[in-house]
Amino acid sequence: MSDLQLLPINGELLYTFDFTNEVPAAVTVTAIDYVVPVQLAQFADSDDLANKKGTIGLRKGTSGAHGQTLQVEAKATLSNNEKVPKYLTVRID
Repeated sequence: MSDLQLLPINGELLYTFDFTNEVPAAVTVTAIDYVVPVQLAQFADSDDLANKKGTIGLRKGTSGAHGQTLQVEAKATLSNNEKVPKYLTVRID
């Protein structure tokens, strides 16, 4: 499932991916990697691995246009070597 967020064309968006419900209690998150479309620019990346969360900052990239809908992927790597993806849908408004 993907969350939907509006990004004002000259604005910035901080979004936190929360993997708490997807990761078993005895397993930890060792890394979170992001895949960001070229139409968006990433300006922040702050992971709170102990709490199974990662925050990313997004703004419109040089090729982003009003009305575009884009998908950002966050992929958590777990201590048991599993990878868990989560998605964010961003609409440039």
